Amino acid sequence: MTPLLETLARLQSASGIEGFLATLAIKGTLVLALGFAASLCLRRAPAAARHLAWCATFAGLLLLPALALWAPPVALPLLPPDGGSVTDPEIAPGGVPDRARASAVDPAARPLPTPSRAERAPSAAPAPRWSALLPAAYLAGAGALLVYLAAGGLRARGLRRGARRLDAEPGWRTLLTSLRAALGIGRPLTVEASDRVAVPLAWGLRRPTVLLPAAAEGWDDSQRRDVLVHELAHVARHDWISQLGARAACALYWFHPLAWIAARRLVLEAERACDDRVLAAGADSCDYAERLLKVAGAARMARDPSYAAVAMARRSDLATRIQAILDARVPRGALRRAHAALLAAVLLLPAGFLASATLARADSADGARADRLGADSDRDRDHDSGEDEDEESDDWLSADGSPADESPLYHAVRRGSRERVRRILDLGADPNARWPGDGSPLIIAAAKGRADLVEMLIEAGADVDLGVGGDGSPLIQAALHGHLEVVRLLVEEGADLDLIVEGDENPLIRAAGAGHLEVVRFLLDRGADPNVRTVEAAAPWRPEPEVRTPLSQARRGGHDDVVRLLLARGARE
Repeated sequence: MTPLLETLARLQSASGIEGFLATLAIKGTLVLALGFAASLCLRRAPAAARHLAWCATFAGLLLLPALALWAPPVALPLLPPDGGSVTDPEIAPGGVPDRARASAVDPAARPLPTPSRAERAPSAAPAPRWSALLPAAYLAGAGALLVYLAAGGLRARGLRRGARRLDAEPGWRTLLTSLRAALGIGRPLTVEASDRVAVPLAWGLRRPTVLLPAAAEGWDDSQRRDVLVHELAHVARHDWISQLGARAACALYWFHPLAWIAARRLVLEAERACDDRVLAAGADSCDYAERLLKVAGAARMARDPSYAAVAMARRSDLATRIQAILDARVPRGALRRAHAALLAAVLLLPAGFLASATLARADSADGARADRLGADSDRDRDHDSGEDEDEESDDWLSADGSPADESPLYHAVRRGSRERVRRILDLGADPNARWPGDGSPLIIAAAKGRADLVEMLIEAGADVDLGVGGDGSPLIQAALHGHLEVVRLLVEEGADLDLIVEGDENPLIRAAGAGHLEVVRFLLDRGADPNVRTVEAAAPWRPEPEVRTPLSQARRGGHDDVVRLLLARGARE
């Protein structure tokens, strides 16, 4: 699961059209999955309930781009922490950390020295890829479908040319008036007949139009009633708007097959809901099914104008509809407004949450661990009164009074014992000792935010730019955990602002990714490069190298204030 989440996070944090399309694909899939799950749960409910579920799903899809861009981000800490944090020691028998013991036994286990500033060249930008064509391909597909949708609307209007008004005839007018009252339609509407159509159609919002085939003038009263009830049910339910929204969503998500499947399901459930209205109005199910077959058989047009209108009979869905019409066990009730509002809210609220959600690193790296280290530091300060130092054993000293090995300094710094650190340093302990997996004395002190220990170690000769692969450098750790005082002290002592440690990035990148605004501001004020970049090597779950910058990491973490500051200081997308 972690490789999948890492891949999703990389796609989500991509900039430009690539990141936008990744957001549409990932979050759109989740919204569509929610719609399919709701439809499955409502399989024994009336068709009107399933149609409403699909309407809410497409509303979520249409709102998703806007919410993803402008809604306050919600960080989901599902990603594992980065490898650049200081971990608790695993103490082996005898008081020596296992990792330190391994390092002492096997010199090869020690990391290579950190390259000098002259040896560190900025990472080259990745070569242009086929994704450069992505914006044109996406816009071409979406634009073509939107043009097709608009053309369908114009064509539907063109079908009215030469049509004959039926609602002006006494028989049709009387039937139309009674059905409008029964269905609660207060808007003015027009009923016409045209030889340009073979199936009944309905479209329009303010003044809807119902267009019937020319043969409708010869229908008997029963067939007139059934057809009008079906089409007026579409008008009463605003199915034209919902279908138009679904088609627009399909244009935005044209690359997503589930969107097209969901749109077909929405249309089918709308037709079934209107069929239920016809049967509830007293139509005989067998007669109504037979009429549907006849209407579908008469649909011989080369083009389907119902793309921008609501048609009564679609051949592809006819078998499902007739089966539901003839099945007496199918529930056919209408949704109450309270139930409809509840169902829509149940679907739209998770969709809104998904739209603003962003994958973030687990807070064990940036939040919880920093809090724990801070708590350890506070506890150590309370404990470090100096009264118990002489009461503790000195078995960590060798026979000649020098430190037995490097681990006493490690433990002293971890505990934050000032006097013990001073005594061990005075006895000749190396302030630049490396402990792979735990860093160095200065790295640990910087991560804990102990400015007093940092100053003590620097006075003893600790290298402020000493990097340990997997543990960063003192400035990287101080920036990651938001210890501004330590960051200021290290910079004043000459720490390299743009230092890059392989696998641990750079002070500004880590501070931006953790959302430490004041640390980011201080580093920028002191001249840190806002466009510094590192390249993470390809991995099984990351087929291509990943370029990380302060801006990309701030966006990934959802830290809008840091993003704004970086942009104001010249950071580029």
